[in-house]
Amino acid sequence: MFRVWRRVHMLYCVMVLSIICLPLQILILYIYQTTDDITHRPTHCQHMEAVVSEWLYSMEVYGVPVFLLDPLILTESNVVHTPTLCTTDGYIQLGVLEQHWRNSPEVLTRLELTRFSRQCQTGPDPRLLVVGLPLPSNTTQHCWFYMGEGGDGVTIHLIVMYERTGGYWWHSEANRDLLPTSSDRAVIGKTAAVYDRIELSAVVYNNIAQSLLHPTNTTHYLRQIPHSTFIDCPWEQVKRYHDNHGIDSSPQALTFRHDARNILKRAKYVLDALNIPFWLSSGTCLGWYRQCDVIVYSMDVDIGVNIHSYTPSITPAMLQQGLTLKHVFGKVEDSLELSFQNEAGLKLDIFFFYEDGDSHVWNGGTQARTGKKYKYSFDKFSLCWTEFLTLRLRVPCQTLSYITSNYGPDWNVPVKEWDWKTSPNNVQENGYWPREQWPSLIQVY
Repeated sequence: MFRVWRRVHMLYCVMVLSIICLPLQILILYIYQTTDDITHRPTHCQHMEAVVSEWLYSMEVYGVPVFLLDPLILTESNVVHTPTLCTTDGYIQLGVLEQHWRNSPEVLTRLELTRFSRQCQTGPDPRLLVVGLPLPSNTTQHCWFYMGEGGDGVTIHLIVMYERTGGYWWHSEANRDLLPTSSDRAVIGKTAAVYDRIELSAVVYNNIAQSLLHPTNTTHYLRQIPHSTFIDCPWEQVKRYHDNHGIDSSPQALTFRHDARNILKRAKYVLDALNIPFWLSSGTCLGWYRQCDVIVYSMDVDIGVNIHSYTPSITPAMLQQGLTLKHVFGKVEDSLELSFQNEAGLKLDIFFFYEDGDSHVWNGGTQARTGKKYKYSFDKFSLCWTEFLTLRLRVPCQTLSYITSNYGPDWNVPVKEWDWKTSPNNVQENGYWPREQWPSLIQVY
């Protein structure tokens, strides 16, 4: 009995001692790991952090606020408590607002004196692209700063962000030859892109003497990247069109532009609030692509929405914005179309698009007088951002394919006499609505 009690007592003492020593063991393990990280971290990491710190110091000297944009580092910083500015490929992406970079030309001289070599990419300031005016002079859009070569080489890619009319941030497409080649490497700059204005906070990174700004809401910024691609209307092509056909500056045209922007702004407010992506469609998309403008004789505005995004909340929300319901054609399962009107009588048509197999989509049309149905087919497309009438809106990324499907190869020739039932290149007759269903499927107000 005594032996059993003694063994229990010894076991109890060992357990108590282990519990008491547990914090000490954790501390020793932490110190060991930290020391191991410092002494066994890849030499290229130590070198990269030193190079980045030296570069940041030059920015700090001239008061140029830069911020971290690199999706690889920001993704890692979301899951570790001690983030670093080390990447396996020695490549890091930082950002600067255009006005801060433009006002600090002397920083380049300092960087050259501190052993950095550089290569910069220029392009027109997108905020100065205006229909009817010459293309603006070029400004800096990207700069790459280099130190070292081979495995020890470090590349700092500085992306110049431009704040555009709607308050969002834009950067141009970067030279693909200067971006990392690994397909697994998350990177921005493969296309021009836009982001909601980025709120910034200062963060201290391991082994970096300077604090560095980075997105306060990192998750929101990272979620925008896959859907951030931006395309401008093709300005040089647009200039040729205007050289041939002129720009309508009549009072009626100016009024139409004003009303078209107003109704698009209201539609954007409603659909953005409902989290419904939409895009410029039909004649409005043609006007954007062909003229960077509305087609003033079209007398309506057209947008597209995926049918999966439809919600009955659209109509009451549009009515709250002062629009009136003009007609409802079709049903959710087939050829749905909503039409609203503003106070000036300008019509906004919302066409809902349906999938047709793996490679096509279509939207429907209805002739109210006869109940006849029509179908307009397009190759599948993805969506890109653009700026139109100073609004940030979406268009099909494959715009030329979309336009050609609808308007044929002569889309660049203005046509003032247009019949939506026969003129489109992709129109097909699609049967009739049963007469007994007309009261629910053909509603005109």
